[in-house]
Amino acid sequence: GSTDGTSEAIRAHYGSLVTVIRQENRGVSAARTRAIEEARSEWVAFLDSDDTWLPTKLEKQLEALTALGGGFGACFTNCVFVGGPAETAFAFERAGLKTQSQSGSLDDPARLLLSRHPAMHVQSMLVLRSLLLKLNGFDEFLLVEEDLDLFFRLSMETKLCYVSSPLVEIDDSRSRERLTGLYPGRADRIYACTEHRYRKWLALSQPEDTATRQTLRDELKAFYFGWAITRLKEVRLATAWEKLQCIHGLGMSYQNILLTLLSRAARKLWRNLD
Repeated sequence: GSTDGTSEAIRAHYGSLVTVIRQENRGVSAARTRAIEEARSEWVAFLDSDDTWLPTKLEKQLEALTALGGGFGACFTNCVFVGGPAETAFAFERAGLKTQSQSGSLDDPARLLLSRHPAMHVQSMLVLRSLLLKLNGFDEFLLVEEDLDLFFRLSMETKLCYVSSPLVEIDDSRSRERLTGLYPGRADRIYACTEHRYRKWLALSQPEDTATRQTLRDELKAFYFGWAITRLKEVRLATAWEKLQCIHGLGMSYQNILLTLLSRAARKLWRNLD
């Protein structure tokens, strides 16, 4: 769906070595899902235009999958961020993922996926095509974090493993435009994407453990509070009331909702006075 001459450049440089598939531009999720459908290999991997695989990436991942045996449907590598100001340049370290070996199983992937910094990035993923087809690929409704959504659903279907070496370079330069740049604008569409993702996860038959499900509910409540407070500041009272009703629907009394709002307002006032 690009209009910058990419297809022509690929054909001119690679000829019949690669297959170029064109479709109307419907976003990254639609493009990746189309690629999954067109692929014919057992395993699928993704590479974005501004990132780089190191030469042994796929080799090390297949070695890890072979060594660990059956039951593993996806493998991720560590990544290194280049071009940015961050002091911590590696994905696993940012996420607090401590590995004891060159490769191994990812224990409690749901907890890892719900942490502040992601350890898994789509550029480092190697996954069974059959699993991606079963999950219907990437969710086209999501403008952002479509990869996080897929990873979470994958973690409910299969065991995940890692390679601790940073075998993918991710361009982290601030000069590049990204969809995550929409967040500061508090666009309703971005809020709707996050709500959709949490509601979708809670509707899954997995995870069965109550702790993870409660974490999802708590995060959704916190998200609704943030959405409502933003709309209250904008004097969009109908939307704010709608989100407060969503919190009530998650099992919180209106009294506790009011107390939470007052507590947040008091903390912010205290910080401003301080």
